[in-house]
Amino acid sequence: MNDSNQAFLQKSVHNLFAQSFAANRKSKISSSVPVQDLEFAAAVLLVDLASIDQNFDMVEYQAIVNGLNRIFGTTHEEVQEMVNRANRVLKQLRGTSRFGELLRKNLPETERKAIMDLINEVIMADGKEDGYEIYLREKFKEMLGLSKTS
Repeated sequence: MNDSNQAFLQKSVHNLFAQSFAANRKSKISSSVPVQDLEFAAAVLLVDLASIDQNFDMVEYQAIVNGLNRIFGTTHEEVQEMVNRANRVLKQLRGTSRFGELLRKNLPETERKAIMDLINEVIMADGKEDGYEIYLREKFKEMLGLSKTS
C-alpha cells in the first residue's frame, strides 16, 4: 500500500470513529431544542472568540471545525455554513449571552465542559493568548454555568 492510500485509509478510519463518537454524544443530549440550534450557538461563541483580535486565523478555524465535529459530529461543510451565518449574526448583535444561555439550559455539564475545552483550544490555536481572549473565556465560562474551577 502506498503512502497516499495509507493516509486516506487512516483518515477514513479516524472520521468513522469521530462520527460514531459524536453520534453517541448527540444521543445523550436530551433537549427540546434541535441539536442544530445548539451547534450554531456554540459556533457563534467560537467565531466571536476567534474574531476578537480582528484576525480569524485558519488555525482557529480548523480548531473550530475539529472541535464541533468531535462534540456534535458536525461536518466540515456544516461548520463552514455555521461560521458564515455566525459572522452575519455577530455583525448585528450586541452580545452573545442568549447563545450561552441556550447552551447552559440545554446541554449537560459534560457537554458544556467539552465546549469550554474547545474554547481553550481556539484561544491557543494561534499560539498567543491575549487579554480579550482571557476576558471572553471567563465570560463564556460564566454563561455556560461552569464554576471558576471547572
